[in-house]
Amino acid sequence: VLPYYLDRRHLAYPRMAAVFALSSAAMFFVRVYAGRLSDFFGRKRFYSLALLSSGVANLFTPMAGGVLLLSLLRSLREAAVVTRESMHALLLYRENRRRYAESVGKTVGSEYVFQGLGTFGAGALMGALGMREALLVCALMLFAAFGLFSLAFREAKDPGAPAPPPVSWLRLFSFDMPRELRIIAGASLFFS
Repeated sequence: VLPYYLDRRHLAYPRMAAVFALSSAAMFFVRVYAGRLSDFFGRKRFYSLALLSSGVANLFTPMAGGVLLLSLLRSLREAAVVTRESMHALLLYRENRRRYAESVGKTVGSEYVFQGLGTFGAGALMGALGMREALLVCALMLFAAFGLFSLAFREAKDPGAPAPPPVSWLRLFSFDMPRELRIIAGASLFFS
């Protein structure tokens, strides 16, 4: 909905590009740092916070006027999306290591099906009610998902697990990783 909403508000394409570029640049740092913090505080908190943050960003987007505020709200939403995606994979691995690939395939596949249905729904909402209302309905759905997940999901705890070792900022954001992961990262960069 956001690109159509920005176009409807007559935001010039270079300004629209700035909104998307600024938020995308921050995602690398958010994903890595959120993953590290979740080692200490648990995955459920970050998953829940991601759903709540995405709802807040959608709720306030129709009220934002300038590029800076729109960029901040989009950054919040995108940070929430990448954090939720990261926590999703980590929670699935923690819940059942032996069936991890199957669980990822089923849940991510289901997400894509529902994203497609959501796109149809957003289009119908935009046509029937308007773009502002479509963003508000999206926010309400995210708040509902936040409530459901926060109340219903129980994160498995491993009381015997050692605390994660300290890592410097330089090491945390370095590309010191196995060759295979560097190839995957390079391919992702190329295709993005």
